[in-house]
Amino acid sequence: MFKTPSIPDSVRRLKPPLDFVNPLQIGIDGPNLFGTETLCGDWDGNLLLLAQDFAPADEVRAVLKKHGSKGAWRHNDGDGRYGIGMITNENICRHLGSIGRDIDLAGRKSVDSGVLYGNASFFLKEGNVSPAKGVKASAPVFEFVTKNMPNLRVVACLGKPAFQGVMSWLGSSADWRMHMNARKPVRHGQFSIFALAHPGQLGINGRLPSATYSERQAAIKADWEAIGKALN
Repeated sequence: MFKTPSIPDSVRRLKPPLDFVNPLQIGIDGPNLFGTETLCGDWDGNLLLLAQDFAPADEVRAVLKKHGSKGAWRHNDGDGRYGIGMITNENICRHLGSIGRDIDLAGRKSVDSGVLYGNASFFLKEGNVSPAKGVKASAPVFEFVTKNMPNLRVVACLGKPAFQGVMSWLGSSADWRMHMNARKPVRHGQFSIFALAHPGQLGINGRLPSATYSERQAAIKADWEAIGKALN
């Protein structure tokens, strides 16, 4: 087990695309690379979760002003600092529990969870814009993360933007829905990349758009079971 490796100057200085900001350039000073590491922050783990992005830049600035860097650069655990992300995080805890990872919403087991939770877009978006440009520009961050996770075996992409982003970084045209429905990972070197539904409500609704709620839940359960099998 070890905590976040030192964030290199190349990431701290990484230029954001238009309509995005680098969080390390607006007052966030680490030491965590991702705000979500306070939920799952085990760089020695074998599972990397990649969601779409963190909170919008304006929301981070507001929390930063009130709570400082440490208070702003953390996951939503229900304490009221952030207005988004709690349902997503609750579902992540439940899904990880289903594959034998003991995670609690407060993040008390973060650094020995066996899981690192990050975002495909390292950058924060300004306003209501697509995350695509932020994801595309985050390739150097993904490279840094994978090089610093010595036991990495599975990358679980939570939603289409995260999966498409990873595929673009690797030069692959693999289709998110096809790989999700087949529960077939994309192999890259020593690890496998899985396409999953985002664990927020919109992602759940889109897992099987014409199915019943119980059918969607059953499909998502099976998706995560495939992750568990790949790790065992």
